[in-house]
Amino acid sequence: MLRGILLVVLLSTRATRGDGKDQDYFPCEPRDVKISTLDQRTLSMTWADDPSCIKFPEFKSMLVVFVGDLKAHSDEVVMTPKQNGSTHRWSWTSYLPLECVSHSVQLTYQYQNLTSRQKQAQTDPGLTSPHRAQVLPQDQIFLVGSRATFCCVIPESETFVTMYVSGNNDGMDMNTTQINNRTFMLSIDLNKPSIESGDNIICNSITDDYGACAYVGYPPEIEGLVCETQDLASVVCHWTKRRNSHVEARYPTAYSLQGKSCSVQSGNECSEKVNVNAGRKIWTLKAENLLGGVVLTDEADLRERVHMAPVEVRISDVNARNVSVMWKWKFPIYNTLNVTCQLRDNTHHTSHVSGVGRHDTTLNNLTPNTSYSVQVRCGTAQHFWKWSEWSSSARFSTKGDVPDALDVWMQRKDNESIIVWKDSRSNGEVLGYEVTLMPVKSPYTPQALPFSPREHRAVLQLDPRAEFLISVTARNKNGSSAPSTLRTPVGTPVEVSSRLRGYNGGFNLSWTGSPLSSCGYVVDWFPPTSENQTIDWLKVDPNVTTAEIISSMCQNCKLMEGVRYLISIYACTAGAPKWLETREGYVKEKRIEDNLLNLKWKQMDEEVRVSWDPVDLGTQSAFIRGYTLYCSNNKNIIRNISTDDPAATRLTVRQLPTASYTFTVKALTAVGECGTSSISATLNSPIDRLMLSVIITLVSVSVLLIFVAVLCFRNWRSIMEKVCPPIPKPSLKGGFAWLADGSPHAAFIDRQSEEQMFEVSLLHLKQDAGIVSTRTQHLKGLSLSTLPPANNVYLAVIPSTMEDLQNLSYNLIVESEDQQVTAAARSQDKSICGFNLQQAIYKAKADPNHLMCCDSAYISAPM
Repeated sequence: MLRGILLVVLLSTRATRGDGKDQDYFPCEPRDVKISTLDQRTLSMTWADDPSCIKFPEFKSMLVVFVGDLKAHSDEVVMTPKQNGSTHRWSWTSYLPLECVSHSVQLTYQYQNLTSRQKQAQTDPGLTSPHRAQVLPQDQIFLVGSRATFCCVIPESETFVTMYVSGNNDGMDMNTTQINNRTFMLSIDLNKPSIESGDNIICNSITDDYGACAYVGYPPEIEGLVCETQDLASVVCHWTKRRNSHVEARYPTAYSLQGKSCSVQSGNECSEKVNVNAGRKIWTLKAENLLGGVVLTDEADLRERVHMAPVEVRISDVNARNVSVMWKWKFPIYNTLNVTCQLRDNTHHTSHVSGVGRHDTTLNNLTPNTSYSVQVRCGTAQHFWKWSEWSSSARFSTKGDVPDALDVWMQRKDNESIIVWKDSRSNGEVLGYEVTLMPVKSPYTPQALPFSPREHRAVLQLDPRAEFLISVTARNKNGSSAPSTLRTPVGTPVEVSSRLRGYNGGFNLSWTGSPLSSCGYVVDWFPPTSENQTIDWLKVDPNVTTAEIISSMCQNCKLMEGVRYLISIYACTAGAPKWLETREGYVKEKRIEDNLLNLKWKQMDEEVRVSWDPVDLGTQSAFIRGYTLYCSNNKNIIRNISTDDPAATRLTVRQLPTASYTFTVKALTAVGECGTSSISATLNSPIDRLMLSVIITLVSVSVLLIFVAVLCFRNWRSIMEKVCPPIPKPSLKGGFAWLADGSPHAAFIDRQSEEQMFEVSLLHLKQDAGIVSTRTQHLKGLSLSTLPPANNVYLAVIPSTMEDLQNLSYNLIVESEDQQVTAAARSQDKSICGFNLQQAIYKAKADPNHLMCCDSAYISAPM
C-alpha cells in the first residue's frame, strides 16, 4: 500500500498543465538518503545535495513522517548556501516505539514554487507477525509529568479487548487508538511517580493478559555537599537528598567525585583516597540518572575538617564514687592532635577533658552500688569541626557505701507526732532504720527505736508542750548514714487561711517571704479525710517563695481529683520549723454524689421546713458554696429558695397549700449544682392536724393506763407488802421474856418516875382481860408484878407527862383504876379500846391514877 502511495505521488508530479505541457520540477534533489534508529523511539536521517543545488542560494527541505499509514509529523528545514554540498542530519522522536509499526520519512526540496522529486526512506517494518502479543516499550523510564504512548501488538490469532495502567498512575484518562488490524496504541499522562517496582501497562486479549513496566520518576535532586576527613589520608563527602527519584531500583543514580566514580555508602556518602594538603580546595560531586543530573561543589581545607572517631573504651580502678576511663584511637595520627573529648553516662551526666592525644580521665561523684555505662566522643581542639560519633558503651558497677542522709519531716495529729522520711540514696540494700528522740530541755538519755526496711514512719506519743530532737538514720551492710535531725515545734496550730485551686493536675503555690526563714521553706500536703493520711513534702530554697506540686513529686501517693488536700507552708529555722499558713484545695473539683444529704421535713401551718445533714468531708468532692431548695408539684417546680451559706442545714418554704410535694436540695459548687437529694411530703390542713393530735394523745393515755393496770394486777402482792408490811410478833429478851410465855401478867407504870418510857414490843392479849395495878418490882421507871396464873392479863399504863406517850398508834383507852373491862363488853363493842387521843390525855392530866387501856391484840413493850 505504501509503495502504491509513493507511485501515485511520483506520477502526480508529471501531471500536465492545461496548455498540454508537463509541469517543471525543481532540479535540485536530495540524494544518498539514509535512515537509522538512535534508540527505541528516535529516528535519525542523513542525506546529501545534488551538485546542481549549488546554483540556488537558499531553499527548503520538507520532511513528512508516517507512522504506519498515518501522517504523524511534518518538518521544514531551511538550507543556506553554507550548507550546500554538505551532509545533512535530522532526527525525530516518535511517540511510539519503532518496533510497534513501520516508520517512514518523505523528503523533498522546495524552491519558490518549484518542488523536487520525492525521496522516501523507511525503517524496519516492526513486528509484522509476532507469535504472542507484546506491549512496547518494555522497562522504560519516564519523567513525572510527561505523556507516554504504549502499543500492543497481537498476533493474527488473537482478538484485542482493552489496554489499561495498574499502579500509581491508574485511573488517569486513557485513550486507546487502533493503528492497524494488529497494533493498538494507549496514550496516558504520567503525573505521579511510579511505585519502586514500576507501574504496569496491561494489554488484555480474549485469551490472555500481556504487559510491560514503566518507571516514572525524577532526576536526582541533592544539596548540601560537605567534605571532610577522618584520617588525613582520604576525603569523605556527605550530602542531603531533597527528593526521592523513585527509579533507584531499576535506574540507580551514578555519583562521581572530582570526575571519578565513587561508591556510595548509606545513600548520601562517598569517599576517595586523596593527598590531603594544607590549603583550600574545591570538591565537586556529580549525580545523574537517565532523567537528568545535578552538580554540587564544596570549598574546604581538609586539615581544618578532621572528624575524629574513638573506637574502644575501657574501665579500670572502680571504686564507690569514682572510676578511671580510657579509650583507644582508630588512627594513630590522633595522638599528635590537640583534642577535646566529652564523656557521658546513662544518667545523662557529662564531663570534658582536653590535651594533645588525650585518651583517659577519671569520673568522680558517682553513686555507690549503681550500674553505669559510659560513652566517649572527641574533636580537634584547634579548628574544631564537629564531634565524632559516640563510641560503643563501656559498662561497670560502683562499689557499695553507707546510705546518704535521709529526708525527714513530721506531722502532728491529735496527741501523736508522726515522723516520716524518704530514702535519698541507699547505696546498697537497706537493713533497717533507727529513730532517736531526746527532749531538748531534759537530761534524759536519748531513746533509740528500731524500724524495719519497709517502714518509713514512726508514730510517737510526745508531749505537745515540749520540744524534742528527732534523729533518723538508715543502715546497710556498709554502716549507718549521717543522722537527719528535726526539732519538733511546740503547740503548732493548723488553721486554714485560704482556698487553693488546682492547675494542670496539681497545685501552684506562692507566698510572702518570712524573716524567720534561715534555711528555706518546707511545703507539705496530705488528704485530711483519707483513711491513710499519707503526707508528702517539698523543701524550697531560701530565696524561692513559689512551688509546684504535681503527682510525680509524690513518693507514696498520687494527687486525686475530687479529694480535698491541706497544704501547709513552714519556715525552716535553726530550731524548730515555724508554721506560716495552711491552705486547702482540690486538684480538680468533681460533682458531689447524689442522695448524701439525708433530708427531713416538718410542717408548721402553711410552712414546711426542710433540713438535712451536712455532707461529710470525706465524700465532699468539691467546695460547697450554698444550697438551693426546689419545691415541685407533679414534676413542675413551683418554688425555689437559695442560700449562699455553705454551713446551712435547713431552708423553709412558706405559703404552701395543702397538697403533695417533692422537695429537692442541691449543693452549689464550682462544677454546678450537684449532690441532689429529694424527699416527698403530703401537707395536711390545721384542723386535721389538731384532730390527729387529740387522737394520738387519747390513745397514748389509754395505752399508758392499761399498761399500769396490768402491771399492778400482775404485781399486787408485792405492792401490798411494800405499802402495808405485816407487823412481826414481839421478840423479847432478858428480863421481859416472861411477857411472851402466855401466863397472865400485870404491869404498872409509875408516872412519877423520871426515867424514860420504853417502847414495848407487840404482845397479844387474850380476850376478857382485866386491869390491875401494883407498885412492885421497879425497873427503869417500869414497875411490874407477876400475878398468879389466871385467864386474863391486864396492863395499866400511867403516863407521867404527854411526852411519855411514845407509841400513840395503838388504840389505847383511859379508864379508872378500879374499873374492870370484861370480855363480854369487848366482845360486844370492839371500840372499847378505840379512844379519842385528846380525851385520854385530858383524863390522864385530871386523874393521875387513871389507867390507859391497851388493845387486846397489841402492846408496846420496852426494847
